[in-house]
Amino acid sequence: MFTAIHSLNNVIGAEYWLIGFLVCALIFVLGCLLFKQCRTPKGIRTIVFSLLLSEIVCDIAWYLIYYPAGNYHNYGIGGLFVLLLWPVLLLIAGIITVKRNTVAAESQQSQ
Repeated sequence: MFTAIHSLNNVIGAEYWLIGFLVCALIFVLGCLLFKQCRTPKGIRTIVFSLLLSEIVCDIAWYLIYYPAGNYHNYGIGGLFVLLLWPVLLLIAGIITVKRNTVAAESQQSQ
């Protein structure tokens, strides 16, 4: 998100990048909350932690790719594919989050 915010002054259309980023984050949170196990306080902490971890990893990757020497590098239409890193990371984080919360809920019920 910080790379998208930083790009607002440097890149035409960066506001769409930021809106897409926020929409994906919202879909991730709502998707995780569809599962009952994720609606516990511990489950919500896991969702927030996985969202922040995904954001940091994606932000670092985006910065290293789009700002290799400190200045924005325009890759043209090919640069759009790098933006797909965010939804992919969120999908992986969502699967791990739901699985982890499911295992934690099952182990708590068995006790």
